[in-house]
Amino acid sequence: MKIRIALIIFFTSISVIALALIGKKYNPENEFVGSWEEIDWNIKGAEKSVVTNLGLVQAQSAEEEDSIRFHVAKSWKFKPGGILILEDKNKERQLEWRLKGRGHILEISDGVVTEFYDINLLSDEKIELNYIAPSFVKDYARLVIKRSS
Repeated sequence: MKIRIALIIFFTSISVIALALIGKKYNPENEFVGSWEEIDWNIKGAEKSVVTNLGLVQAQSAEEEDSIRFHVAKSWKFKPGGILILEDKNKERQLEWRLKGRGHILEISDGVVTEFYDINLLSDEKIELNYIAPSFVKDYARLVIKRSS
């Protein structure tokens, strides 16, 4: 009888440990956490009136809210808990971020305007993001950032 109880406890503890290890999945959000530097903004098909600033400057009109917002920050700091800090010279702006879908869509929001980026490349040293524009905007924007040393 004591052997049965010992075996049940042994196999139960092995099962719990195995389930705990399986349950601890890879979280792609951990790949984003850290400091990044902006390398390139590649915008095609956008007119001056379509590209506006959201990163450190608010859109001024309703027309600008439906356009591609050009973040002007040189430093992107993704923090745990969904906090994104954009810095440029003496200016700093705090936004919210999270991954959507199967971890292939980056959502950035300032509480009023929400942007979506398709994650084209995610490595330890570089991230390429393609802006997902509303269907009526025919512009294309790609942002490339690299990990700060």
